Amino acid sequence: MLNIIPLSLLAVGQIAEVFNVVGITDHSRRLGEMGFREGARVEMVRPGATCIVRVDNCKLCFRDCDVSCVLVRTGHSA
Repeated sequence: MLNIIPLSLLAVGQIAEVFNVVGITDHSRRLGEMGFREGARVEMVRPGATCIVRVDNCKLCFRDCDVSCVLVRTGHSA
């Protein structure tokens, strides 16, 4: 079963696939430039108020409000 959830809700070590980036155009465009594009694989390295996410073999640090607009698909296809 596939679930669509905000990236900020992933657990430590959980891997998912970017489904969509919603929100303000400039912000979502910048996230896309950092690798958060549809189909990209992401892994939650450290959740929390300042989370660390791995995308495209790079570790990036964000405030959770910055990545809550990234929707990811969890489940068998990720």
